[in-house]
Amino acid sequence: MTSETRPGVEVRGAVPPGDAVLWSEGDRESFGVLFERHVEAVWNHAHRLTGSWERAHGITSETFLTAWRTRAEAAPLRDSALPSLYLTAGAVVRRDPDRPPIVDGRAEEVVHRVDGESWTREVVEAVGRLPQEQREVAELCLLGDLAVADAAAHLGVAETAVRSRLALARAGLAEDTPDDEARARTALPAELRTRLRAEVDHGLDHRPRKSSRLPAVVTAAAVLLAGAVFVLRQAPDAAPEADRPAVEEAAVTGPPLDRKFASAALDRCWSAIGRQGAADRSRWRPVFTVGDSQIGVVAARADGKPLFCQVIPTTATVTDPDAAPGAGTAAVLFSREGVVAGVTDVDWRLTALKGTGPNGSVAVRAETGDHMFVARTGVNPTGTAMTISETDSEDPTAVRTLTAPAPPLAVVSDRPDGPAPDRASDAGRALGDCLARASQPLPDPDSYQSGALVTYPGGLVVLGRNSGSLVTCQSDGEKAVAKRDRLVGSSAPAVVRDTRFVGDLGIVIGGELLPEVATVEIGPGDEPLRPAAVAGRTFAVFVPSTGPAPSGIVHAVARDANGDVLFENFWKVP
Repeated sequence: MTSETRPGVEVRGAVPPGDAVLWSEGDRESFGVLFERHVEAVWNHAHRLTGSWERAHGITSETFLTAWRTRAEAAPLRDSALPSLYLTAGAVVRRDPDRPPIVDGRAEEVVHRVDGESWTREVVEAVGRLPQEQREVAELCLLGDLAVADAAAHLGVAETAVRSRLALARAGLAEDTPDDEARARTALPAELRTRLRAEVDHGLDHRPRKSSRLPAVVTAAAVLLAGAVFVLRQAPDAAPEADRPAVEEAAVTGPPLDRKFASAALDRCWSAIGRQGAADRSRWRPVFTVGDSQIGVVAARADGKPLFCQVIPTTATVTDPDAAPGAGTAAVLFSREGVVAGVTDVDWRLTALKGTGPNGSVAVRAETGDHMFVARTGVNPTGTAMTISETDSEDPTAVRTLTAPAPPLAVVSDRPDGPAPDRASDAGRALGDCLARASQPLPDPDSYQSGALVTYPGGLVVLGRNSGSLVTCQSDGEKAVAKRDRLVGSSAPAVVRDTRFVGDLGIVIGGELLPEVATVEIGPGDEPLRPAAVAGRTFAVFVPSTGPAPSGIVHAVARDANGDVLFENFWKVP
C-alpha cells in the first residue's frame, strides 16, 4: 500500500512559518523544515548547473551544509531562502568545477537518466561561457526561475540592472537552447531524498576543524559569502571568547569533544542509572561527542569500559559499561532515534556503516575515537542488517558484521514535556507502536500525547502533540511513517496540517484545534458533512475515494460543546 504526504495545504487564517523565521530559529529542527521545503528545487538547480544527476547529489548536500555552517551569522535578504541556496549552489560548482561525483551511479538509475541530459549539458556549457554578470542572472532567473526582484536583492543590484543583464544573456545563448526546457523540474525520488537527508544530517553532526571569525564590530552589513549575498548580524547571545564551550579533538584525526555538552549529558545519564547503583560519576571520562541538542551522544569510558550516553530533550539513554565487549568489533547501542554506536578493535582512518532493513538503507560515515564509534543513521535501525568497514578500502577483510545489541541499561524520561503519555487507549497504543516503528525516527517519541485516530482498509493514521509539535503517524501493518510539524498556534479554531492519499482508497485529512472545539465535520464539495475524530486538540477524518478529487475543495465546520459554530470554511486539498 502506498501513501503520499501533501504538506502544502492552503488554509485560510493560518500561515506556516516562513523561511526567515525558520532560519532565525537556528536549530536543527527548523533547518530540517527548510531542507524538506527546498531540497527538490536545489537538487534540480544543481543538475541544471552541472548537467549531471550524480554531481547534483553532492552539490545539493554541500549547499545545505554551507547554509547550516553560516546560519548564526547570515540570513537571506528576503523571506525565501531559495535565492541564497541557489547562489550557494553556484558557488559550490565553481569552487571545484571538475570534482567527481560524490555518490555512486545509483543516482542516475533512480532518476532514470533523462534522454535530454546531454542536451542539458549543452545548455549548462552555454550559460557557463557567458560573462560573469550575465551568467549569475542566467543561473538564477533562467535556470533557477527566480523573480527579477529576488535576484536583484540577492545580487545587491537594481532590478533594471538584472533585466539588462538578463536580456544580454538571452541574446548570448544559442537559439537551440530554450530556457523553458532547461527549467523543467524532475521530482526528487524518495530514495534520493532519504539519502540526501542522511548525508546532510551526518554533516551537521561533524563540526569543522577550523573556522574563521568575522570581526565583532560588524553587526549588520551586506557581504558576498560563498557566492551569495547575506545580511550579517552579530549573534545576540554570542558569549565572550573565554565563556564559549571548549571544543577539543580526541586525536589529531578524531572527532571533536564538546566538554560542556558532554558534562551535562553524562550528568543526566549517571542520574538515570544512579538509581540502580551506578559507579562514581567522577570515573566517567568523555572521549568525543556527536549530534546536537535534539539528539546528542557522548562516547565515554567508565572505569576504562566503553559507555554511550544519548540525550534528547526529554529522555536519557545509557548503555551498560559492564556489558560492552572487551575485544573485537560489535554494536553496543541501536537507539530508536537512529543512533548506532559500538566498539572496534581496528584503527581505520575513515569508517563507514552500511546496511539494509525494513526501514530503509544506511550508508553513513561513523565518528571514531579510542576504539569506539558513533553514527546517526537517519533511519530506525531495528531489523537492519548492518556492517562496519573501512571507507574506500579494497581489502575484503576490512568489513565487520554488526548484530543487534542488548537493550540499553536505562531509558529514562528525566525531563518530561508534560504528564506521562497515554499508551493504554486504542489511540495511545496505536501512536506508541507507530512511532516506535517509524522508518525515520523522531526525537522524543514518548513526549507525544495521543490524539485523533482514524482507520481505513489495511491501515491507520494517528495524531499526537506535545508542547511544541504535532506528529502524524501512518501505519499499514508492515511500514510506519511519521511526520512532525511545529504547532501553528493560529487563532483559527481548526487548522489543516496534513493531507495524505492512502493508495486509491481515499484521503486522510488531519490537523490541530483550539481547546474550545468539541466537534469537527468535513465533507467533499457539496456532499454531506461527515464527523471527524476529535481528541487531544487534534482532528482526523478519512474521506473515501468517492470524495474530493486530487485538487478539490472540502467543507469544514467546527463547533463547541454547545453546538455553536466556531468555524466554517472551505479548504483546498492538493
